[in-house]
Amino acid sequence: MNLPLRLVVIGIPGLAVLASLLAFGTYAYQSSRASLIEARSEELLGISMAQRRDVDQVFAAWTQRLGLVTSRTRMRQILAQAPGEITRQDEAFLRRIMTDVVSTDPAIQAFSILDREGSLIATEGTPRLSPREALNRVRLDGMSEATVLELSRTEAGPRMALAMPIVEAGRTLAIGVFELTIDELVAVVENYEGLGKTGETLLARRLPSGDAQFIVPLRHDPDAAFSREIPKSRGEVAVIRALEGRRGVIVGGIV
Repeated sequence: MNLPLRLVVIGIPGLAVLASLLAFGTYAYQSSRASLIEARSEELLGISMAQRRDVDQVFAAWTQRLGLVTSRTRMRQILAQAPGEITRQDEAFLRRIMTDVVSTDPAIQAFSILDREGSLIATEGTPRLSPREALNRVRLDGMSEATVLELSRTEAGPRMALAMPIVEAGRTLAIGVFELTIDELVAVVENYEGLGKTGETLLARRLPSGDAQFIVPLRHDPDAAFSREIPKSRGEVAVIRALEGRRGVIVGGIV
């Protein structure tokens, strides 16, 4: 009768010690895991901010390049004339400028100049947007910088249409519409340094419906650009949160 009693008495402290060790081990694991997650989150935030800066720099470089084109003095002098006053010599000069722009910048696929009413003055390359479509998507009044008119998928890859005002003495004379490949943006998001084997940066736009649509290929879905969408109802998805203007880290959620 004494043996079982001793076993019980001795056994209870043993179980208590084991339970405390398990509790400590679990706490230590959770604490270590939380520290690792926090450190990795800070690292990922740093990477995402760096890539955001790279994307901004691509747009800034595009704006600068297009601004140099539309600020040419002779071009503005020609466009300041009334439509009936533009001579064939003037038109030939405009075309030489436009041909030079398209042929020397591999990103620019097409360059069109429209007047304020949307009539086509001159074009070079193979534009997707018609003059009327371009004018319908831009506000002339107060337009002072490059404006994205369209993002689309073509056989040659994703393409972006940008409008740039051609201004003289504060007056908008005409609009330059440039259609460019977005290879430079794709190159930014395809830089996976620090993201391991599965991480990636996403670029998406908000559709009129509020859904998100990816505008560049995904790391494991090269056909995602302009074909893969995320419904706005899926508020737990990071890309939906980002398009709502929110920022932060999601742990264990759907990215």
